Amino acid sequence: MSGTLSYWIVSGSGLRQRRASAIRPASVSAPGLNMGMPGRDHSPPPSVAIGSDQYKETKMPKMKTKSSVKKRFKITATGKVLAGPGNKRHNLSARSQKAKRTNRGSQTLTHADGLTVKQWAPYGLN
Repeated sequence: MSGTLSYWIVSGSGLRQRRASAIRPASVSAPGLNMGMPGRDHSPPPSVAIGSDQYKETKMPKMKTKSSVKKRFKITATGKVLAGPGNKRHNLSARSQKAKRTNRGSQTLTHADGLTVKQWAPYGLN
């Protein structure tokens, strides 16, 4: 390739040589093309049929509920968040009988913690 400028690029399959004439400087870009990040131009999405005047209506993706929240919490009819008590799994012989007794059943979370749990479950819990 004598007479033309070339450079080497590294790709997944090894080194390749490319001609510099294949690269177009930014100042010589085609008219009407926006420079910058690809996909950021204000052209219609590719799902739109050519020649149609209206864009196809797209829906926002659904938010996911954290799977751990489904297993650990319940929301009451008044909007409070119930959770099972902690410190009930092991080393129970070191705890007093009163501590074990008060940890039975469900406990209501504080308002601030309840708001955090509700963010993790955007559509509520069953």
